[in-house]
Amino acid sequence: MFACGDDVMLSLAIQFAFACSLHMGELLALKWSDVDFEKNTVHISKAMHRISRNALTFIGTKGIVEMLSCGCDDSPTVLVSKAPKTESSIRTVFLPDQFAAQLLDYKS
Repeated sequence: MFACGDDVMLSLAIQFAFACSLHMGELLALKWSDVDFEKNTVHISKAMHRISRNALTFIGTKGIVEMLSCGCDDSPTVLVSKAPKTESSIRTVFLPDQFAAQLLDYKS
């Protein structure tokens, strides 16, 4: 495991990014339901973005999978999970056995 002090979540995030060649937005948008521990795979189907509220009112919710609330409605930006721009960005990626075991331990 990467040495990130005592921050296990940070260590797993760094390993996830490298092991699966994920972009930061893809990594941040992952949920446990995207991980298949039986097949040791992860399904990449969205990416996290921070967008301005003004842009959101202009473009609407097209392509937005989920809006995340930070509890601060006066913020000029909002976090959203968006569908990727191209279909080829939606993919299933293999998880190395050792890393999948580390994730499962963390989840438990």
